[in-house]
Amino acid sequence: MRFGSKNQGEEWLNLNRKRLSYDTSLSRPVAIIDYLSYIFAITLLFSCTFLAFASLSIFYGLNVRMLLWAGILLFSFPLVFRHRKHLLRNTLILIWLTFYLYLVFCAMRGYLLGNPPQVLFSDVKGFLYFLTLPGMICIFRNRQRFEMAMTAIIAGSALFAFFFVASNYCII
Repeated sequence: MRFGSKNQGEEWLNLNRKRLSYDTSLSRPVAIIDYLSYIFAITLLFSCTFLAFASLSIFYGLNVRMLLWAGILLFSFPLVFRHRKHLLRNTLILIWLTFYLYLVFCAMRGYLLGNPPQVLFSDVKGFLYFLTLPGMICIFRNRQRFEMAMTAIIAGSALFAFFFVASNYCII
């Protein structure tokens, strides 16, 4: 595989361009889990762009983004497990693993030096979204799914911009 080839994302999973957004070689339960993880990922991307502030997405005291994030982690685990050999050959995943090993090392070092666990958790909490990287690579494995994700991001951004301009116009 050449670096920078047009269909680089599809080559590492050996997918055919003519396939639909789901892999027909998946068993039925894994295909359902694959589709659920895809829905969670699209919803999370839309939520992050449309509801720019996390306080707007709190539902009964639970942050909707964190629930979507947990759903992505949960439902993408079978996909990550299935494609683990291909993922371990991906340079981005190796850099990601190195980063998380360094993060664990620094957190343990901070704890041993007497930092309170609340401070360590607040430092590590910002990097938790990166845990979805292998799952997101498996979820957005073909061009059709990636284009749908970009459409969700653009739609969320456009709606946010429209409501922001409309609210500022009404206030002024």
